Amino acid sequence: MPDSRSRPLPRWSAPAALALVTALAAFLRCWQLDTIPPGFHYDEAYEALEAWRVLTQPGYHPIFFAGNFGVEPMFIYLAAIAFRLFGAAPVVMRGVGAAVGIVTVPALYLLAREWVQLDRRLPPALPLFAALALAIQRWHITFSRMAIEPILVPLFLVLLLWAFARGLRTGSRWAWACFGLAAGLGPYTYPAGRLLPALAALLGVAALVRAAADIRHPERSPHAVRTQPKDAARSEAQPKDAALTSAPSTGPSSSAASSRTTRSGCFVSFMGNLRRHPERSEAQPKDAALTSAPSTGLSSSATSRRTTRSGCSVSFMGNLRRHPERSEAQSKDAARSRRGGHFQSSEARPAPPPAGAFGAVLGGLLLAGAIALLVFAPLAVNFARHPDQLLLRSSQIAVTPGAEDAAGPLHNLVAALGMFSVRGDADPRSNLPGLPVLDVLMSIPFMIGVVWLAWRGRRLTAALWWLAFAVMLVPTVFSDYAPHFRRGLGLAPLVALASGLGLAVILGRADSHPATAPAAVPPLLQRSGASAEQIAADMDRLRYVGRAVVVGVIVVGSLVYSATAYLGTWGRSPVLYYAYDQGLWEIGQYVLGLPAEERVYVSPRPASDMTLAFAWRAGRPVRHFDGRHAFVASEQADATYIIIEYEDFRGWRLLDELYPDRREVRRFLDRTGQVYARAYRVARGQPLARGPRNPVDADAAHWPGFALLGYDIDRASYRPGEIVYLQLWWRADAAIETDWTVFTHLLGPTRADGGIVWAGQDARPGQGSAGMTTWAAGDLVLDEYQWQLPADAPPGEYRIEVGVYDPARGGQRGTTADGQDHVVIGTLRIER
Repeated sequence: MPDSRSRPLPRWSAPAALALVTALAAFLRCWQLDTIPPGFHYDEAYEALEAWRVLTQPGYHPIFFAGNFGVEPMFIYLAAIAFRLFGAAPVVMRGVGAAVGIVTVPALYLLAREWVQLDRRLPPALPLFAALALAIQRWHITFSRMAIEPILVPLFLVLLLWAFARGLRTGSRWAWACFGLAAGLGPYTYPAGRLLPALAALLGVAALVRAAADIRHPERSPHAVRTQPKDAARSEAQPKDAALTSAPSTGPSSSAASSRTTRSGCFVSFMGNLRRHPERSEAQPKDAALTSAPSTGLSSSATSRRTTRSGCSVSFMGNLRRHPERSEAQSKDAARSRRGGHFQSSEARPAPPPAGAFGAVLGGLLLAGAIALLVFAPLAVNFARHPDQLLLRSSQIAVTPGAEDAAGPLHNLVAALGMFSVRGDADPRSNLPGLPVLDVLMSIPFMIGVVWLAWRGRRLTAALWWLAFAVMLVPTVFSDYAPHFRRGLGLAPLVALASGLGLAVILGRADSHPATAPAAVPPLLQRSGASAEQIAADMDRLRYVGRAVVVGVIVVGSLVYSATAYLGTWGRSPVLYYAYDQGLWEIGQYVLGLPAEERVYVSPRPASDMTLAFAWRAGRPVRHFDGRHAFVASEQADATYIIIEYEDFRGWRLLDELYPDRREVRRFLDRTGQVYARAYRVARGQPLARGPRNPVDADAAHWPGFALLGYDIDRASYRPGEIVYLQLWWRADAAIETDWTVFTHLLGPTRADGGIVWAGQDARPGQGSAGMTTWAAGDLVLDEYQWQLPADAPPGEYRIEVGVYDPARGGQRGTTADGQDHVVIGTLRIER
């Protein structure tokens, strides 16, 4: 009776399945990409702003971006291309990451397929299951939806391993060239990508060692043709038949010699059948005659193929008559082998060609090394000129053994190994805090795959996996806050490979040899009337269906869990409002909708904030100050003040005090309903509610472009050890070109060291948040300084001294209109 398990799959089934898996990966990486994750956090905005500068600033094409502790260039240039095609927007930038993540899925399929062809013991279903595991992997989904460069590392790791395996298997120069290209481009992706050249070097050494071993022991080479145990036993039992094939070829051509050798080999099988069953000799005259046709000496390949098919049919027909029950299964296996179906059994797959010769491997590696060096050369030259850029990011995050953190790397190793199934990254920007990479269901095949790889550790593909795993584990082991999902993202495709291997092991093969012998069928089932052979086949089929159901439950359950955990639980998490700077992005979009002539002030975020800078990249004029240290007022135009109350606890109080008639026009709420920021509007010409409590002579305290109007202190007398809060009131008369630093001193009796300065503070206005070069004519600036009074300050009256100097010119002081380099603006008392 035909067995449906052995029915070959159509040739289009593998591409169709891969297309469905890729479509699933695309859906998970693109669905609601404009809202999940929300906002546009600092790192994303920095790279987006650099991509915008590459497009709009002539001559700006750096090979390495030194800002934000150093950023590799590849993702930024890809974003610049996307901006050119689709416009500059966060969703376009994140679309670049999504596209890279999607492409990695079929690339992993190709890698796994190459491994299956390289190692016939790997399950044929591994490529599809590995791609599926990566497609639904929440870790990879998370970083595919971010507009930052770590997502490039998994792709280039997969390309590197694929090119290496293909070059080793086929000897293709194109494959070795791709191997070198992937290694050379690795350092252009992300700091973890700098390990790809090191991994490539280790792979090259391993390939040379393996090729040298194949030369010394050719029988151990994975390319050597090995016979099955039954075939080996049969060959030993037929010494005379085997001897028939040892006659030297004397034909006029290699093709003819090959044909005779093939006929001789098939004739051996026929003669063996004849001796075991002499009664069949007369019944097979035609089959025997097929092997006796003389060679014509032609070298035609078609003649060789016809002769081979004719001769081999004898062996097949002899086996068919001895074992008729095997005829259908064997014919289907042969058909499957001829059709080249991807899901064929491992016995039907031909051995890879012997491309592992030492010379071929060495030549391929030399080609790959030359290409890698050529590609990496521009970045290497940049690092040689700027060595600080090479280690800038690494020095910020590295954890090395020392007096204080001797157990750091060891602790990180344990944490990193546990991140797959125990506890993951605690950073809400990268993960649902603490959630491991894999859910409970997918952890099962992952563990099975790891055990399988450990068991087969001496085989080439398993060794490749372990080597890549060890190298890609290094960034998170030697960095702070382990496990760190972003720095360890290169492990994602390796985890998917192990998970896919475990799924394939659980599923098994539908065309495997029967597992249930007819004699093992329970007597109760034999009473049904069906034959024991049929019942055994049904039991095997049921087992396979059961394994398929288990695999389906794992895959569907993991898919549902990943989608709900990311798009649901994590995507709606309140912490994302702050982790992804959603409030800042909303402020940026709100300001873009205001009238162009209206003045806008933002506190306390500086102009260097990347999220706001990218929102206002087209040149929207916005003034920044830190309301905790300063306040900027203007009566020249309508003004909108945006105070981020989540960070600035004081700015809105100063606004209420100076402009009690201000009007609240917008409230920004976080995901819990709490106030993140408020927008206030002050009408043109609205006067200040008050001025300085201690005015000074404006003529005496007037510098070119600005004057000191007065000051405030919270009280007239203090005790030693207390803090004095001094507020200076400045008014700008014109634009100021010099970035002055203000000095404030408390002058008193002579100290033991001969000085008279008892307290003071030097700073640019607003602690640098409202520098004088940002002032415009008519601005009124409140500028605060804090003094810590010394505990040994004697009682008495002290003078308050103020002046300005330019650090860029060696501390040269600015002089007032009457030629003074400082002014004394008032006094305070210190009492016991």
